[in-house]
Amino acid sequence: MILSLIVILLAICGHLVCTKRLDPIVWDSNTFPNGGQALQVNMWDEVAIVCPREENTTEGRERAQYNVIYMVPKLGYDECRINLPETRVLHRCDEPFQENRYALLFQDYSPVPGDFVFEHGREYYYISVSNDRIDGLNKVSGGNCQYKHTKLIIKLCCGNAPTRVPAVTFSSSTKESNVIPDKTTLFEDGSEDYESKEHNSVHDNKDDPKNDLLSSSSSSMSNLIRTSCFINLLSFSIVRLFV
Repeated sequence: MILSLIVILLAICGHLVCTKRLDPIVWDSNTFPNGGQALQVNMWDEVAIVCPREENTTEGRERAQYNVIYMVPKLGYDECRINLPETRVLHRCDEPFQENRYALLFQDYSPVPGDFVFEHGREYYYISVSNDRIDGLNKVSGGNCQYKHTKLIIKLCCGNAPTRVPAVTFSSSTKESNVIPDKTTLFEDGSEDYESKEHNSVHDNKDDPKNDLLSSSSSSMSNLIRTSCFINLLSFSIVRLFV
């Protein structure tokens, strides 16, 4: 019990720094548009896949939906079939009378073997091929994917281009600053490309103690964010394993 509470608190702390929670996707076969759904996300975003819930009554049992959501290659998405080597089960919506959801975290690494990991600039495809009935859970093609468009494309922004980062992170309420943050390009090898004379003049003045302070602040902020993201990932993984 204590371990569970600690893990949940760590997960909350990590989410505050790293994770943006997107609007949930309700996997209801009656609400998918023609052509399916599409979503663009960023690394460390999180989206909940929510299974529709019904009351355990005569009417509710008639409306109940039973689906398995699969992650498939593009061929499986285009042809509405799951009998392909790359297919993986994402989540089972097979308990329609209770709350059932799956938190999909777009992470580029995970300490949990077999967990879902993602790459910038790629598209990921999800389908369900059941016919909503419990005896349709083992279908391998067609079904709702073909007739009700239960398909989802998720595109992970935005390629592997160099990331422009500010020298110092300011709060959103900051109106003015003597630092021009969007002219510095930080490359994967650690080198920097300065595109403005103002930055060149600051960069050349290596003896200015203000530059050391700015560099130290930026480094500390970067380390804090990296540490928080690691805590977030670790706690998220532990929750999946034990809680």
